[in-house]
Amino acid sequence: MLGEWEFDIEFIGEERITVPAGTFDTYHYTYHLDHYGWAPEQVWVMPGSNQLVKIYWDVLKTSYVLAELNGDPR
Repeated sequence: MLGEWEFDIEFIGEERITVPAGTFDTYHYTYHLDHYGWAPEQVWVMPGSNQLVKIYWDVLKTSYVLAELNGDPR
């Protein structure tokens, strides 16, 4: 284990988003990291598999997006 993290997760809702790997129906969550004095992290995952589709974190001004998907993530 690399360490312990304490944060709250909020379900924002269902969203269809487009990334380089395609267009996906996702669940959008916000990870509230205010316990550490950081901005929240936005996370989009595929329902059923929790395959990451996109992450955005304002602290680093960085987005990570799914660029390629081979096979069925379920």
